[in-house]
This record gives sequence, structure tokens and C-alpha cells, in this order.
Amino acid sequence: MLIKSYPGGAAVNGSLFVTFLITFLLITFSVPASKSFIRLTGVLALASLTYALQLASSEWIANPHWRSAIVPLLWIQFMSASELVLVRSKSIAGFAPSSASPAARTYESLMLLWKLRRIGTRWQVRNVPGLQQRSPHPPESRVAFILKRSLKILVAYQVLSLMTQAPPPDPNFVGRDKQALAFQGLVRLSQADITFRIIGTLSFWACTALINLLMFEIACLGFVVVFLCKVEDCPPLYGDFSSASTIRGFWGTAWHQCLRSGLTGHADVIEHHIFPFRQRLVSRYLRIFISFFISGLIHHTSDMAMGMTAENVGAFTFFLLQPIGIIAEDAIQAISKQVPLCRSASRVRVFVGYLWVLVFLVWSTPTWFYPQQRLGLDASGLLPFHPNLLKQWNLHSNFH
Repeated sequence: MLIKSYPGGAAVNGSLFVTFLITFLLITFSVPASKSFIRLTGVLALASLTYALQLASSEWIANPHWRSAIVPLLWIQFMSASELVLVRSKSIAGFAPSSASPAARTYESLMLLWKLRRIGTRWQVRNVPGLQQRSPHPPESRVAFILKRSLKILVAYQVLSLMTQAPPPDPNFVGRDKQALAFQGLVRLSQADITFRIIGTLSFWACTALINLLMFEIACLGFVVVFLCKVEDCPPLYGDFSSASTIRGFWGTAWHQCLRSGLTGHADVIEHHIFPFRQRLVSRYLRIFISFFISGLIHHTSDMAMGMTAENVGAFTFFLLQPIGIIAEDAIQAISKQVPLCRSASRVRVFVGYLWVLVFLVWSTPTWFYPQQRLGLDASGLLPFHPNLLKQWNLHSNFH
């Protein structure tokens, strides 16, 4: 069952969602940028509405996998709205000018709210794939876009279906002691524990990437089909994974950049007003820590929506480990630049970089991944149906 027997659940969630959008539009159109206190009060109202939506959707949606996907999307929408209201308050007026019709202003503002990477605007995030340089080829046609994205959705869905139907892991492999981070706990891991940790980490990230890809491609396809956005507004989700030879490259280029604008925008404001450091290095790493701190909070709500208790949630720990890894690799790179042998052996350096990222993720991911596995949820419940195309193809081949 996907939906609980919750009287008026659709009406409650729909009303809260519409109220959120109306509140966002009222703040954007009616409150001047100079009225920062009123805008901040409006953001607090948006946060309250988002929390109410979290409670209502958690009460209404029975499927824990779907709850864990929808709840963080609500907070990502809030983060986008907060960034536009507080961080971009001085420049957003030019995007939806008062001279335009009310319908046009509403459309442009809502599209900007949901354009998490701010594609096509002056606030477009860095490292969006396909937009770094002008292509000599003409833009992709709408029909070609629909066909390619539809095929991508079908392939991703089938692969994810096969992955979620795999047998669950042995509970002995995902115990609390098996997600150790300290050296004392790591040395107690058996060879089988380490093997599972590696395979489990790779599978977790592959599955997470496919889930994100499916949600993104379905949304893009739907918006393009109904003419709510253009083909060029929907560049690929993921970047070049050849950049993932560093943790910074993994998060900043290879992985999706949908949270980047909201995270860095808020990090800049917090660092500037609360921690007004003028030392460039301290300021840079503080912004990185704040960005991952906020990301950890968002993913924490996902785990809680899945049904985990606060003391067992590991997403927050995982995301706070990432800036530590970035600082460590920055220090190592700075030292290695002073060694002539390291500067000349570029291929070796890249290989070591990939190995470093793999080791770091295998070390840190179980803090997030293992607690989810200990819930014992049926992974196949993530998808509404399973096509089993390979099984059908085998039966067809055997029949002939």
C-alpha cells in the first residue's frame, strides 16, 4: 500500500503545498528587499509550512521509501525559496519584473523556485554538464529529447528494479559495530566484513544515483511534454565522473549539483553574518562545513521519514565527514606539489586519487547506509511495479 487510510490526506497535503507557494509569491512580490526582517519572518513561515507538510505527508504516505524521498524534497524546496527570498532578494526582481502580467510573474517565479540549478539565469551553478562551453551542434529537438529521456527512464527503472529485488544482506554484516570509523573498530572487521563494506558501498551509491536520476528525468520529461520548460532547461543530472579523483571533484562536479545553489547561498550568508572571518582559508573551509551541515540536516529528515529513530540516523555523521576528507586531500595535494616526482607522475596521481575516493567512501558510507539496512525494509517496495524484462526474455527464449 502506497497511501494510508488518512481521511482528507490529499486535501491537507495539497492545501499546505498551495499555501506554501502562495506565501512564497507574496513575499517575493510584495516585500521589498530592504525589508529584511519581514522577509526573514516570511521565511520562518515557509519553514513552519514545510514542517507541517513533512508531518502531513508522513502521516499520509504509507510506503517508507516514498516518504524518505518526498520529505527531503520538501525541505529542498524550502531551501530554494529561502535562498531566493533572503540571499537573492536584491536581484530576483529583475527576473520577474513588475511590468509583466501577474500570470507571467507567477510562472517565472515558480519556475525559478523549482530550477534548483538556476539554469538559464545569472545565478546558474557551476559545473552543470553540457553548459560549460558552447556546442557547435544545434540544440536538441523536443521530440529527440522526449525519446532519449524516455529511453533513459526505462533503462534506469529496469536496472533499479533488478537491484532492489536482490536478496537483503546478512544482518551480521550491518551491525552497529560493523560501521566502525575508528582504527580500533576497523581492525576487528573480518575479510568478509570488508568485502561486504566495499560491495555494499558501491551498490548503495549506484542505487542512490539511479533513484535521483529517475526522479529528475521523470520531472524533466513531464515539464517538457506539457510545455512548462524548454529542452535547454534540462541538462543532464550528473557531470563527468572522471573528475571524481578527489572528494571535492566527486561532490562538486561528478555528483548532481541540485543542492549547490541553496547550500552555498546559505553558507555564504551564515559565514558572513555569524562568523565574519576575514582569513580566506578559514572562511573557505567554514563555508564547506556549513554546506555539508545543512545537507546533513536535509538527509537526516529522509532517514527519519523512513522510520529510523534519531539515535540511529547516520546521514548527519556521514555528511559532516565529507569536509574533513576535503581538508585532508587539500593538505596532501599541497604537500605533493612540492615533490617533483608527484608532479610528473600525473597518471599515477589520478589513479591514487580514485583509490583515495573509493577508500574514503567505503570508510564513511556505512555510517549512513548500515542503519538503513538494519530497518529490514523490503527494498522492492521502492518501485510501484517490477517489469522483470530479463526473466520474461529468458522465458520467451526457452519457449522458442
